[in-house]
Amino acid sequence: MKKKKNILQEWSMKEEKKLDYISDLASGNKQVELKDGSKIEIRKPKVKDIRLVKHIKDDEERELNLIMNLAMKTESDIDDMDFADYQRLQSGLASFLS
Repeated sequence: MKKKKNILQEWSMKEEKKLDYISDLASGNKQVELKDGSKIEIRKPKVKDIRLVKHIKDDEERELNLIMNLAMKTESDIDDMDFADYQRLQSGLASFLS
């Protein structure tokens, strides 16, 4: 029997396949284009960035804090963001690891 994916998983997988909204900059940073066309630069993580969030036990909260730090955004900036745009920032962060 084939297991059915939920809507969020399908939407997330659709977003992951299309990464043309992430650009590599000469500085080594990434530029993420949001759904409205605006752009956010994410700087490449350094060891100190990882050390800054390693004490946070919750994976989602740790990722959120890392994204806020690397994109120089406040918690309210991220909270007010559309979920699809936040997923783009997550992909931008993940692209440093690939």
